[in-house]
Amino acid sequence: GYCDQLFVQAERYRNLSRQAPAAKKKNRDEEHRTVFEAVLAGNVDDAVKLLNDHFLATAALCRSVLKVRTLQKPASHVDRGISP
Repeated sequence: GYCDQLFVQAERYRNLSRQAPAAKKKNRDEEHRTVFEAVLAGNVDDAVKLLNDHFLATAALCRSVLKVRTLQKPASHVDRGISP
């Protein structure tokens, strides 16, 4: 169902973000804890802001991994001007 698809798609980003050198389990756990506490306390605005911040931080980690991978990617035969 939809929830299963959403989980699978989100897992891709979680796995990618964990590969970033800047990724720290302590930071991730703290972010999750603060979102959880805001939700339990009924602080909707805080929970939404914290969750949005967490998503942005995860996206930044993903971008950093992809940037490194792009820079490390060897040039293809087309990039080097060599005909196939």
